[in-house]
Amino acid sequence: IASKKKLSFLQPLESIDFVKVKLVLRSKEDNSATFADVFAQVKGSRKGKTLGTMAKDKFGGDFVPEWQKAIDGSGLETVDESLQLAGLMAPKDAAELQTLKRSGQLSSDVFSKFFKSEVLKIVDREKRVKHSALASSIEQALRENKQLLGNADPNEVETCYSPIIQSGGNYSLKFSIVSDDKTLKYDTIICQMGARYRSYCTNIVRTMMVQPSEAQQENYKILLEAEEEMQKELKDGAKLCDVYSKTLEFLASKNKALAERVTKTMGFATGIEFKESSLTIGPKCQAVAKAGMVFNL
Repeated sequence: IASKKKLSFLQPLESIDFVKVKLVLRSKEDNSATFADVFAQVKGSRKGKTLGTMAKDKFGGDFVPEWQKAIDGSGLETVDESLQLAGLMAPKDAAELQTLKRSGQLSSDVFSKFFKSEVLKIVDREKRVKHSALASSIEQALRENKQLLGNADPNEVETCYSPIIQSGGNYSLKFSIVSDDKTLKYDTIICQMGARYRSYCTNIVRTMMVQPSEAQQENYKILLEAEEEMQKELKDGAKLCDVYSKTLEFLASKNKALAERVTKTMGFATGIEFKESSLTIGPKCQAVAKAGMVFNL
């Protein structure tokens, strides 16, 4: 159910063979008759009693409450199909993988060819620069730096989220936070940044340490080994909860204290959706990794 313009984009779906898709025009006013017709077709399809929904997704606009109210009064049982839909969409074809590789190269280059050198200059010259200013410079570089963009069309490149720069001892690994206006400290610097190329997302998180202690260097080495172990476990047919538990077990064998402080999840599938919440590498996710899926670890 969508507007005329959106239905024009979805029109090719009606010609696919493996599943029947019916597009319904949405009214700008009262959709009650449209909803009643849709529910009648669901009930008449193989004696349908259930309606698949995406329970975790939250949408805005006037249409959503109207649709939800209609579902509640339809007499149909709702079933969350988020995981099934994510599993269908997550494996990428060859063209998509090529686009994601280019997106990943942009994410990597903005760190290695721009941000890292900027931080080194700041530290060497003892300059005072705000986290927020550094974040803005990354966004500008992705828009305008021809060395980073290469042959990529600037109109097809943007950031997945506003880059996040943190230092000074207070850190959060959430992607929902924003870089604050505090001055960069010359200690442990964490940067989170990601490129979206032709609508496909990639992301990197990097840690730069200024004059780290031996304990910091050792912990960093162990965590890198744990990440490499996770890459070995993350293969076609592996349950994501098993990937998490085996990586955690490996980490605990190296350093129990680090294992006790590990994040609740260790990664997630990515693509057009930056974070596919139904495909997370965590202790409760029963989803299975499939060939062609792309993960952010």
